[in-house]
Amino acid sequence: MLFAPKHNQIITRTFVPATPTADTMACYGRARRLAEQYWRTIVADTRISDDFRRIGAECLAALEALPRTGAYSS
Repeated sequence: MLFAPKHNQIITRTFVPATPTADTMACYGRARRLAEQYWRTIVADTRISDDFRRIGAECLAALEALPRTGAYSS
C-alpha cells in the first residue's frame, strides 16, 4: 500500500496513476472508475483525517487529469 507507514514512520509519497498496457487494457477503464469512486469516498468521509482526505483529493485529481479517450477510456 502506497500510503502505509514504513517502520512506524509516515513517508510522503506521490500517487502516479498507472497507464494502460496491453496486459491491462481490457480492465483499465473499469479499474479507473473504481479507483475514482474510492478516492471520492475517502474525500467525503469525515471519519478520515483532514490530512489523508487532502491526499485523497490529490489522488483523485491525478486520476481525473488523465485523458478520457483511447486507451484511457472503456
